Amino acid sequence: MHPSDPSGDTISRIAAADPVLSELKQTINSLTASKAAVADFTARDADELALEGKHLPELRQVLGNYIPEGAAVLFPSERGVGKTFFLMQICLAVSKGHKNFLGEPISLNGNTLYLDFELGERAFKRRLAKLYTPDGTPSPHRMLVVNARGSLTRWMDEFSKLLEQYKPVLVVVDNLRTAFRETDNEKNSAMTGVISSLMDLKNHKGFALVVAHHLKKNSFASVTHSDLQSGAGAITDLFDADFFLRRSSQDKSYRLLIRKKSRFCEEAEGAKLIRLDPDSLWFEFVEENVEEEEHLPAAGRAPSPKANRDGKDEQILSLLAQNVPQRQIVQQLGISFRRIGEAQQRAGAGEAGPVACGNKSAESGSGF
Repeated sequence: MHPSDPSGDTISRIAAADPVLSELKQTINSLTASKAAVADFTARDADELALEGKHLPELRQVLGNYIPEGAAVLFPSERGVGKTFFLMQICLAVSKGHKNFLGEPISLNGNTLYLDFELGERAFKRRLAKLYTPDGTPSPHRMLVVNARGSLTRWMDEFSKLLEQYKPVLVVVDNLRTAFRETDNEKNSAMTGVISSLMDLKNHKGFALVVAHHLKKNSFASVTHSDLQSGAGAITDLFDADFFLRRSSQDKSYRLLIRKKSRFCEEAEGAKLIRLDPDSLWFEFVEENVEEEEHLPAAGRAPSPKANRDGKDEQILSLLAQNVPQRQIVQQLGISFRRIGEAQQRAGAGEAGPVACGNKSAESGSGF
């Protein structure tokens, strides 16, 4: 699809070639939007609204309380933490009919649409190929991908047509800065304008929206809060909810999934500990309600020697030194992935000898 497609709007194509007509078109669109806004600015009785609210259906879950049905969710994360893999996996789980992912229920399955403004088609293919293992189970739904060039504002008409054609339950925009590259990410007024247009489309079509974003620079040791995202401060206010993917200081493969602001439910009490499998590159659930501070670099400290009561530290480190995969160690010793991390951390603090090196795939896997 291209803005010059013969099937596109004739006025739009003419306006694109003439600056005067282009400005006239923008004025007409602005007046039309203002007229619609005035028509919608009506007062309703609170009792009437409350009665209607009681009959609204319960929101379904695209991914537990992280992504409720129809919600606009901001997903700020550190660079290189694996956010693209993570978002790909959510789209695959929802479109392939899975009812659970990382311990979170999925009660709304359907088509998903991934708008990639960062990687490009070739790099996206490589990453998806590493994840995609068809299980032979038929699914009526699809994960659709657009590897786009330029700004999303250029493709809004085509985007709207895709929404009408495929009716996705989830749309992912990866990422905010590159999708709106022509807009100053640091200015509240500029970001409010482009994000609001995206929200209007979401509200009209009814899909859940997740927009990937980055954290502020040098925030790797900061406790997570909603204003930790980079760019204009108004960005977080425009979304219904947010959650973050953070690194753990306890193990290279560990990540923390942290849900903060939400207009639909209470904040989570703790973080969800997950693990990036270095072989499959899929994330795996490890533990609920962990303390984020224990995983931050500034708070990194060796666990108490009492944690080695089972006497398995030496076995764990010995197997790691032999390049035995962590998954096999977990099965062989009947322990958790977190238990391996504790042994490594104690070794690094000088309590159990030198740190054992993991296999090369585990080290490279954490770089995605």
